[in-house]
Amino acid sequence: MKDDRDMEKRGRAPRGADAGDAPSKEEQIAELQAIVKAYEEKFNQIKEPPLLSAYVLRLTGADLEPQEVVVSHGTQVLKVAVGQVAKSDLRTGQYVWLHPKTYAIIASTRQYEQGVVGKVVDIYQDKLVITTSDGMEKKIIDLPSGMGDEIKIGYEVSLLPPTLDILEVRPSSEIRDLFLGETPNVKYAQIGGLDETLDRIRDVVELPYKEPELFAAIKLKAPKGVLLYGPPGCGKTLIGKAVATENDMTFFNVKVADILSKWVGESENMIKALFRKARENAPSIIFFDEFDALGTTRGQQDSAGVQKNIIAQILSEMDGIDTLKDVYILGATNRPDMIDPALLRPGRFDEVIEIQRPNKQAAMQIIDIYLTKDLPLQETFVRDNGGSKEKALETMKSMLIEELYGDNKWVEFKLDPEAKESVKTIKRKDIISGALIESIITTAKKNYVKRVLPYPRGSHERAREGLNFEDLRKAAEEESKEHALVESSVYQKRQRERARFAANDNVEVM
Repeated sequence: MKDDRDMEKRGRAPRGADAGDAPSKEEQIAELQAIVKAYEEKFNQIKEPPLLSAYVLRLTGADLEPQEVVVSHGTQVLKVAVGQVAKSDLRTGQYVWLHPKTYAIIASTRQYEQGVVGKVVDIYQDKLVITTSDGMEKKIIDLPSGMGDEIKIGYEVSLLPPTLDILEVRPSSEIRDLFLGETPNVKYAQIGGLDETLDRIRDVVELPYKEPELFAAIKLKAPKGVLLYGPPGCGKTLIGKAVATENDMTFFNVKVADILSKWVGESENMIKALFRKARENAPSIIFFDEFDALGTTRGQQDSAGVQKNIIAQILSEMDGIDTLKDVYILGATNRPDMIDPALLRPGRFDEVIEIQRPNKQAAMQIIDIYLTKDLPLQETFVRDNGGSKEKALETMKSMLIEELYGDNKWVEFKLDPEAKESVKTIKRKDIISGALIESIITTAKKNYVKRVLPYPRGSHERAREGLNFEDLRKAAEEESKEHALVESSVYQKRQRERARFAANDNVEVM
């Protein structure tokens, strides 16, 4: 209405204007014609239906004319003319505007349909089996020519609906970590207290790799697999990474969550693809962490039969036609009693190495790695313990050893925080591990930081402060209690499992 009043005002002479200033008849007619034209343009805009949005599905094909393309509009798949747009400027997935009546392309946009994410669960000849959305539905699509080497089982693909043409291929997050491998940065010098174990590992892995001619001359086959077993936190994973680092090998760190799948056959396909990738990247190490969860004795805790199939696939890869040249398999577990015996026979996991808890000498080697000479020590502690920083540091290490291994050092904890009489007591030296020692020193450093925060920066008070034994003592008490709680829970769980299996065996015998 405001526009109408503006138009009427433009066609009316202002009041009080001189007769000589009045517009001529021709000017009035021209102005009225402009008003009519403006109304016509507005009417046409209101009358014209809006353009339709679609995106390009296919640009070529035997069923298409030179100026035709296939587009997707809503749930419809349409073959339309390119209209006012050059066909060479269009791309698959690109959004375009269609005429509402002729469906010809009026204009293109810079936006693209990104598609939906699907996961490849199987490959058979020239077909792909994929899952979309929540993984509850499987679809079979054609494997595009030239993508056979690019697409692997477990990879994610971007699919263009509704035809499900593949736009992009990328490994999923877990598959990317699993199949791409890594180059760790752990040296033998960073592992304390395991000299004998490292020597055995060198004999089993490094010698066959570095001296293949010597092994061939004596007709000695290199071990295919090594199983490391021992309490948690005693360096099993560090050993695997150190071997890979020192020998410039690709390291594939396999965890239970990376392999287990709800889809039948997918876990076995993942194992197969993993070994194939390891052969392609040889020399390499396949490290199975928590191997007892994958290699469980068949028939135990395996209602769906998943572990049984995984074990069969691992055995097939280790005994298969494709030789494991420069591919070494390491397994780590704290439950060797749960490993399937078929995996431990000669020709598979030939070497079984125990990783024991560190004794006092081994613990001192671990402490030397984390309590270094460049750490600040409290002036009072230095003055009371030898007068020099070197002597005070050695005294601090000895005091920490006594705090960990003393016969009168006990840990009290509750398995059930709400129970009044569930206090358990265990000797601190019975739960010592390399990871626990590292945690104690790390917590002690945090205690030092909290203690000096109240002092201003650059002040003499802060300069005089440093790490003292009280920081280590509090950290040892705190970390030991947490570690003992975990150790005791695992121990009791193991006892319940053994009792249950023993009861099942009795029933079967009777």
